[in-house]
Order: sequence, then C-alpha cells, then structure tokens
Amino acid sequence: MTLGTGGLVMAYVLLTAVLLGLLFNARGPWWTKAAAIIVGSIFYIVPYASWPTLLGWPTIAELPPNFNLLGMYVQPPDQLTGSNGVIYLWASERKENGAHGTPRAYQFGYSVKRREQMIQAGEKAKRGIPQAGKLVEDEDAPAGRVNFGRRLGQKSTRIEFYDAPAPQLPDK
Repeated sequence: MTLGTGGLVMAYVLLTAVLLGLLFNARGPWWTKAAAIIVGSIFYIVPYASWPTLLGWPTIAELPPNFNLLGMYVQPPDQLTGSNGVIYLWASERKENGAHGTPRAYQFGYSVKRREQMIQAGEKAKRGIPQAGKLVEDEDAPAGRVNFGRRLGQKSTRIEFYDAPAPQLPDK
C-alpha cells in the first residue's frame, strides 16, 4: 500500500504536532519554541514540493551532453485549453562504450523545429534504428535564450539526433 504525497505530508504534520506538544511543556524562551515550530513546518513543505521529482516526473534540467533516446511524446499547443504545448523526452546518458546510464524524463517547451526533430528521430526509433543525441551550441540562437533549464548564464544549445552505433561487446 502506498500513501503517496498525502501520506508523506501527514507524517510530517504529525511529527510537527508531537514537537508542538513537547514544546508547550518545555522551559525556555518563547522565541526558540516559535523557531522550532517554523522549522518543523518547513520540513513538511519541502518534501511535498520535492516529491514529484522523486516519483520520476519530467525535469527541466539540462540533458547530458551525449545521450541515448529512449522515447518521446509531443503535445502540440491547444487553443481550446490554452496549453502552450510541451515535448517530453526520455533519455539516458551515453557512456564511452555506448552503454546506457540511468534513464530520466525531460520536459521542453514546444517549438515547431524541435517537434520536427523529435518526430524524425521517433520514426527511426520505431523502425528499430536506435537513436542517440548530443547537445550542440547554437550559433544562430538569440543571445541569452535559455533552452533547457532556467539557469542564468546558460549557453543556447540545440539537440542533434543521429543513428546510434552498435554497442561494443566485451572481448571473450
């Protein structure tokens, strides 16, 4: 049985309530008790906010420089719902010997050019041709364009897909 986010938050609320009960009977200045209550409250807000990333929800973090494409999903903009569109990419870091790292889900903003790249790579993957990708600095991008994360000073990059070479088998 899994309780999910609600169970985690309730556990922290219960822990904070026990702390509050102990603090009512403790001796000491009121401001230390108030600080302990505030810190305890923060400790159940922080896990609630970080729980989706622990569950594997897509991240806006930057892709590894070389990666294996595992899957994708493109959701175009929808004027009816007001959605701007989004592209989800499942990738793993490509190691020196062609091996896969740990898979991770990434989320990107929708653009027609990126959509076309994803669809071409996805079609090849459906035909059984493994796809790999790499990040390349984009000279044509406007200065300061943040493509993947929301970090200041990040260089403008674009994704290039190519047919992944066959994995190297170990010697006998």
